[in-house]
Amino acid sequence: MAKKAAKSKARPAKKPATKKTFNSKPKRASQAAVVQTTEENIIDAPFDLEVYISEVLEKAGLVRTDLARTRPLKLVTSCSGIGTVAYVIKAILGPNSVDELFAVEKDVAATRVLLANHTPRCVFQEAADVMKALVDGKPIPCWKHGRCCALPKEQEADVSQLPHITLEAAKAHMDHRKPPFTILENSAGLQSACGADEKSTALEFVMRNLPAGVECFEANARPLPTMRRRILFFQPGQVGHAFAKLSASMPAHCCHMKHFLGELEQQDSQQAPSADAASDAKMQSEYADYYARALQKAIDCNKLPGDVYVPSASLRRSAKLKFGPWMSAQIDVYDLMRKSAMTRTVGDEEEHDYVIADVSQSTNRGSMTRGGKIPTLTTAARLFCFEPGKAGLITAEDCFKLHGHTCNSNWSWAGLSQCDIRNVVGNGMACSTMVLAVCPVLQKLGYLAPQCKST
Repeated sequence: MAKKAAKSKARPAKKPATKKTFNSKPKRASQAAVVQTTEENIIDAPFDLEVYISEVLEKAGLVRTDLARTRPLKLVTSCSGIGTVAYVIKAILGPNSVDELFAVEKDVAATRVLLANHTPRCVFQEAADVMKALVDGKPIPCWKHGRCCALPKEQEADVSQLPHITLEAAKAHMDHRKPPFTILENSAGLQSACGADEKSTALEFVMRNLPAGVECFEANARPLPTMRRRILFFQPGQVGHAFAKLSASMPAHCCHMKHFLGELEQQDSQQAPSADAASDAKMQSEYADYYARALQKAIDCNKLPGDVYVPSASLRRSAKLKFGPWMSAQIDVYDLMRKSAMTRTVGDEEEHDYVIADVSQSTNRGSMTRGGKIPTLTTAARLFCFEPGKAGLITAEDCFKLHGHTCNSNWSWAGLSQCDIRNVVGNGMACSTMVLAVCPVLQKLGYLAPQCKST
């Protein structure tokens, strides 16, 4: 982020007030900025995946062809999760446009969601079993049928998401099978310095070891409010350039996260109520210990000044909520950090905007956002919303919506706990990113075509 020079020569350069960022590196307490805002424009409007797809196709000058009606796209996925690839392609081409030959997923919770909401012919348990079956043709364990099933005879899929758990496996597949199109994905953390000298990055290492012709591009989740930055690898490179051009043509704004939220959790569903005074005393003692530790961590890394005013327990945020000792302590210290940072930067304005904190993280490294965006969704993330007038944890189902799954509001979560759903969502991918990534490939396959210009 570029810095903006101050008007007065006597004052040091600083960032614009609308772009304050959280930095885990220690600062002087009087300058600590805990709450992170965003460069993108936040619009006060909901996100609808179908509308977004229409906007993408319009920007790209593409229309749907009749091919999907006569020949559904054959799809194979591995590490399938909850079926986002199939979900997005169906959202683009139509509900009957995909014939999913098989999926591969070993996580029980993700498999339950996959089977309850999608229709793959088989769901195999292990990627290694699939790779072996491609060679020897033997049946392998299938979640869907509860027995060993043979791989579908139609193995030549149009789009395959194969189990490239390692860089070596991905390279071997590309070298030997030579697929016409390849898209690989990883986190934007690949751009971080690595090695003893910290002069190279993991991304540079990956690019050196992938076949020639592969090009990489950075992707984000816009217009979703999630910070889901990824690195996508494309072969051939022109498909990646089509992706990059399409991404650049889309408006640089995000929908406000409040439009994704339902009721906030104000109590821990897994926290058993205390049965007697002794249990209450134990919980209060544990809470005091957790609070002292979290507070000290925030002070040690200069997110709070050493002389910060600490309100009595009855006046803290958790006093009106029903969470366990550790969670209550986390919420209260993050609330203290929020008030301290916002008072320094925008006075009393904190009561007029949403602030989101990932209270699952230690107070010396956790992230907070304001202005309509949320921190990165992970499997462990517990996002607490300091909403004006009330506060609470964002439910797992609403975190799922924050990935852009809006075409079908009747997703089944039967048999899954809130923890299960959070794990599934934390491993997921933003639908907006997937739309931009697959559109160039669907065009190459003939399922999308340039729009004829009227004369």
